[in-house]
Amino acid sequence: MPKPSIVVTTILLLCSLAGTPLLTACDLTPASLPSATPTVTGLPNPAATLTASSNSPPSTAEQYYDRGRAYSLLGDNDHALTDFDHAIKLKPDYDKAYHGRGISYGRKGDIDNAISDFNQAIKLNPDYFQAYRDRGVAFHQKGEFDLALRDYNRAIELNPEYPEAYFHRGVTYSKKKEYDMAIADYTRAIMQQPDYWQAWHNRGYAYNQISKYALAIADSTRSIELNPKDGGAYGNRAFGYHNVGNPDQAIVDATENIRLQPENDYAYYVRGLAYIAKRDHELARDDFKQVLVLTQDAEMLEKAIKQLVVLKQN
Repeated sequence: MPKPSIVVTTILLLCSLAGTPLLTACDLTPASLPSATPTVTGLPNPAATLTASSNSPPSTAEQYYDRGRAYSLLGDNDHALTDFDHAIKLKPDYDKAYHGRGISYGRKGDIDNAISDFNQAIKLNPDYFQAYRDRGVAFHQKGEFDLALRDYNRAIELNPEYPEAYFHRGVTYSKKKEYDMAIADYTRAIMQQPDYWQAWHNRGYAYNQISKYALAIADSTRSIELNPKDGGAYGNRAFGYHNVGNPDQAIVDATENIRLQPENDYAYYVRGLAYIAKRDHELARDDFKQVLVLTQDAEMLEKAIKQLVVLKQN
């Protein structure tokens, strides 16, 4: 089965290959991050913070930390790192500054330094549940899924009302193909934050993986209602429609996925399958050839080639 779309929302760095249905932080903008993201909390206007600091340069650890968070939120990780460095130099036991610096390292792809800073933040503040969550994300990125689960579990122990921790634990369970566990975590995230479109998106993905296509369609529809620009949800729903015998709607949704994400190999693959169901082999062939152009995924490449071979024989 091809892999429909799934999302990872975090302040960190998880990136999937182009077109994979598992959404990652790289697919998101700061504005789309959940409300509990620690880099956003308490800093409603980062531009104003930077303007104020230009008029009165920071002199305390807290002021450097606040400006570092502002830079981080605006995507200027180099300046953020510099300010977090200053904050730590002035206040070596500043747990939040280590956490903030870890986030900036993570966003730059320096996962090992990110983990090192999260370790220090946790050492200084053993109840720092956000740092456990973010270290879990970093471990996930390194493929150390059991360590990621351990950190998510600890974050949830410290704060049971933490939808992002359930969400990210669900992502890791999905990567381990433990879809029932993933669904349970996405459901918990949705119960705590009903407008959490990424959780609806990913639960739809998980339902597709266990062939519960009607539920996948329903969840993908809800994700789209909450975020009409969620291109991957159209791809997930297209896959569901294809499998319940509705190729026309599958084509409509896959086409919308392509409009929103023109380089999404998965959307072309699903639309190709739907065209085959309608016996429109020429259009199917065109879509599978486009997959060959776009994909960076060996499994997807193999599946597209197999479809082209079958079409050539017909």
